[in-house]
Amino acid sequence: MPIILWALKWVKMIISHEHKCIFIHIPRTAGTSIERSLCAAMGIEAWCSYIGEPREVVRSFGELDKFPDLYDDPYRKKFEGCKHLRARELKQLVGEGVWDCYFKFAFVRNPWSQSLSSFRKMRKGMSPAKRLLYPNTKFFFNLGLKAKYDLFGASAAQQVDFISDEKGEVIVDFIGRFESLHDDFSTVCDEIGLEAALYESHDATNSAHYRDQYFQWGKKIITREKAADIRLFDYTF
Repeated sequence: MPIILWALKWVKMIISHEHKCIFIHIPRTAGTSIERSLCAAMGIEAWCSYIGEPREVVRSFGELDKFPDLYDDPYRKKFEGCKHLRARELKQLVGEGVWDCYFKFAFVRNPWSQSLSSFRKMRKGMSPAKRLLYPNTKFFFNLGLKAKYDLFGASAAQQVDFISDEKGEVIVDFIGRFESLHDDFSTVCDEIGLEAALYESHDATNSAHYRDQYFQWGKKIITREKAADIRLFDYTF
């Protein structure tokens, strides 16, 4: 079987040929809730594996017991990262014919809230012992931003990069917002002709009060590093 078909096998939650839609999953934007909800509406029981969750997550939900052959495929590991493919990568994968006639959608999130959620997600995946080295405090979170972007010179991942082509032009049809998740998810369901109830995510992090977790200097770091997202999606602190 050609590699392209193996790739499509492992991104079939992102791409539904039945409902002619393509979902671009930007990290920390409730994408797992959206994918799980769509899976349930389409009768897909093994949703963890279907959306490309890692083995430990699949095991924690008991899906390795129910579906023991989920990770037997030698190509599984190669395409495990397909959960967060960018729009331009998906376009190349499916071809312009499919891309042009399918409904493409993504969800975005306030960059300050998303950054805090990313930090808490990182801690959540650590062992209890390692979490002691990364305390969940306001000071340490802001210090982490300072170290990452100012000390080590890391480049921030922009949400707009997930939905743009090589020229920086947005190439999706609909951009929902984390802040209006339920309403925008209903809009997506209406568009693709699917009745789905939105699940709460097993992967959620509580960052509703993100403003309380920033010092002024930490806020300025995100303002600088996420400037493209803030400008395009008109977000304010």
